[in-house]
Amino acid sequence: MKTSTHARTDLRSRTLISCNQSAAFFRRDKNMSLEQQEQDPSSSSSWVEETRKGCIPSSAVAKQRNEILYEGHFYDVTNWIDRHPGGKIIQFYTAPGEDATLAVQQFHNRSLPKTLAIMRGLPRRKATPEDLANHGAATQHSRHKALSDDFARLESELREEGFFLPSWSHTLFRLLELIALQVTAICCLTSASAWLQVGGILLSALYAGRCGWWMHEGGHHSITGRPRLDRFIQSMVYGLGDGMSARWWSSQHNRHHAMPQRLHADVDLETLPLLAFNKKVMEDRPTSNFFLRHQSKLFVLVDTFLVAIFWKVYLHPRYAWRKGAFSDLFFMSVHYCLILPFGLVNYVVAVWLTSNYIFINFALSHTHMEVSTQSLHWVEYSLAHTTDIEPNWFVDWWMGMLNYQEIGNVICT
Repeated sequence: MKTSTHARTDLRSRTLISCNQSAAFFRRDKNMSLEQQEQDPSSSSSWVEETRKGCIPSSAVAKQRNEILYEGHFYDVTNWIDRHPGGKIIQFYTAPGEDATLAVQQFHNRSLPKTLAIMRGLPRRKATPEDLANHGAATQHSRHKALSDDFARLESELREEGFFLPSWSHTLFRLLELIALQVTAICCLTSASAWLQVGGILLSALYAGRCGWWMHEGGHHSITGRPRLDRFIQSMVYGLGDGMSARWWSSQHNRHHAMPQRLHADVDLETLPLLAFNKKVMEDRPTSNFFLRHQSKLFVLVDTFLVAIFWKVYLHPRYAWRKGAFSDLFFMSVHYCLILPFGLVNYVVAVWLTSNYIFINFALSHTHMEVSTQSLHWVEYSLAHTTDIEPNWFVDWWMGMLNYQEIGNVICT
């Protein structure tokens, strides 16, 4: 993306201004909406039969199918869920009251024509007012229409200004930075000087952390703007730099962006038994254990390291093998061939430092806002449930642009 610090700050301000008036509208109407949702929907009309190929003929059949609402039509995704390249997050939007329109458009903003072509091959039917009332989406639509319209105008303006075009100078800088960090770290680790070896461990940790940040951009297809090439870069950088699977990361990260801070949907809230970012995560769970009682102390010292090791030695290799992610497995293998000859102890210390670098910065921008349990608008999830951190050149570099959470979640690139 062609975004400087000033441009990103301006983007955040424009997003907030654009959405504040709409937010006032749905706050004013909130109590009425809840009352409407509590009404008995049994009097609503049955599903309307459509005379086109692939339509769903009756409500009895429809209730047994998984459907998503997209631009006024219900699409039957029952047989598509298991084949969906982005994982089963599509199931989140089959629940009553959910409108998948913005989620589909933002998740596939670089490949939307192809996505819509696939959707045209799915059974679909037009949503009538009665259908929307049954589905629970009518109230949401009335509350959020102004917000959706504002968001559409903002996105259109940003596209015209080139905000979503890849920056080749930025890409070159990130690549050269990683090469310089890795080469310097290896030189220090092979030195006879103990101080230089310590410096090599620090640089190795920084290198791995920076690989994690750049991999994140690849996962959002914002390095080159070409999804297939960006996924390859993501797999290479994450595998070589961290010994982890980009395929696994993407499957989890998609769930996070689908509904940030949504209980039982956002995988970033599923941190038990080591950690609980919000007390609501503990509802209907056993009483707190040793790790939870002392999480304020153990988070930095123990928790981050345990998660990183578990990911490296078990979760990521297992997932990549089961999913046939052979490019991930290849780059992960090369990672250990390059790193372990410099000493297991050095490697373990570097992993501990890297895990703290990644997870502490993640916690700063992801975990302070309240969790949600009800259906929200795409923009609401991002503006009300994620945190931005004041930008400057160092913070932008240190956090790999993850300090722009509100904008990054609203417009997925």
